[in-house]
Amino acid sequence: VIGVHYIIGAFIVGFILRLANESKHNQTSLNEERVLSTFSSFRAIFVPFYFFSVGLMITRDMILWKNIFLAIALFCIVITLKILTSFIHRRLTLRESFKASTMVALLTAPTLLFTFVIAELLYSTKNISESTYGILIIYGLMTAGIPLIANAIEQAVRKLKSK
Repeated sequence: VIGVHYIIGAFIVGFILRLANESKHNQTSLNEERVLSTFSSFRAIFVPFYFFSVGLMITRDMILWKNIFLAIALFCIVITLKILTSFIHRRLTLRESFKASTMVALLTAPTLLFTFVIAELLYSTKNISESTYGILIIYGLMTAGIPLIANAIEQAVRKLKSK
């Protein structure tokens, strides 16, 4: 009724891909290779069309300066808290190094697909306004850039260490 099938479907596909990927490392049979290949093809087709469909739902009224500033504020607050809690958890419970904890916290912070799915579900059921939907879409897009920033930081640190 509220579109939970999107989330459940994405979870099932992710779970099967994970199982197939794990079995790939354990000398897979030809049958398992076919499953992995099929789901990899499905992912390669499904993901672009999903993002295309999300893009079709966006109107000019959703991408206002006010919404962009609110998305930046949301990003700064939520992502900072998410990275910080993940970093602290990994340092205290797993006793990881500063570098490892930082990289894992940064790389697990993006929530692009999850944000898009939730925003679309809420918007299509009219539980959020067009403006809020736009803010969530902008926020989701911003989270996608976190791995790029993390990679740039890591490359800069490597260059400094090599000098």
